[in-house]
Amino acid sequence: MAFPKSPQSGERAGIRWRWPMRRRPIPARTSDDDLLVRIRERALSSRAAPGVPESLAFEPASAELIEEAEKSLNFALPPLLKRMLLEIGNGGFGPGRGILGVRGGATDEHGSSLVDLYDGLSATNPEEPRWRWPEQLVPICTWGDATYSCVDCSRPGGHVVIYDANGYRPGADLAHFLVPQDLTLDAWLRVWAEGEDLWSRMFPLD
Repeated sequence: MAFPKSPQSGERAGIRWRWPMRRRPIPARTSDDDLLVRIRERALSSRAAPGVPESLAFEPASAELIEEAEKSLNFALPPLLKRMLLEIGNGGFGPGRGILGVRGGATDEHGSSLVDLYDGLSATNPEEPRWRWPEQLVPICTWGDATYSCVDCSRPGGHVVIYDANGYRPGADLAHFLVPQDLTLDAWLRVWAEGEDLWSRMFPLD
């Protein structure tokens, strides 16, 4: 899934891209090892945040569970996401209501793992011809109320895309509910680890 060259808007494969405005500067890139340390530190510091599940409530996923998930998806998850699930926990920490896990880990409010959500969103429905979920776009974080942050696993670095299904009606164009961010997965996690309110970056006019 390619992104348009214009940073303002574009259209490809039936998806209209609307770029939210940039907020604070993105923190300087560090090594993945350093970033994982910062993610763990913020997860532990937000343990008692209201409305957020207890951080690090899930043990790290096993390599076998990650392999099982990738086999089901039929493509690889981003290396940084895999390291988080393998080294920090099988979801349940991170932005919003938490990173989604693989089997046995954190789920959304409907009990769906990241694999379950991808499978469900990718399913074809003859009654919804305009519903064509982008290949390798995986929901990885739930914000509740039918809103997810997804990562484009088809691109190196994995760009983050918001899926906000609020207001969806049968026959609606899926393009209106997908909003790319100006962040790769690495940058998205660095922004969160440094304490920025990602919700305000996602929806700057809210």
